[in-house]
Amino acid sequence: MDYDATGILRIEIDRVVPYGFDVAGALLFTSIDNERIVVDLEQRTWSSDFRGLSSGRGRCDRQ
Repeated sequence: MDYDATGILRIEIDRVVPYGFDVAGALLFTSIDNERIVVDLEQRTWSSDFRGLSSGRGRCDRQ
């Protein structure tokens, strides 16, 4: 994630850059290849859903 004082400039998930993203409070919403991804920036966690067929959750690590 690249950011500055004005906000988030660019995100990358598993070396893939999504076409767009939206931020609402501490939540970042995006999608890649039909997978909806939500990142909680405050809790440093993520969750994803692939068309209701599969889902996942985890924590975010700084690199």
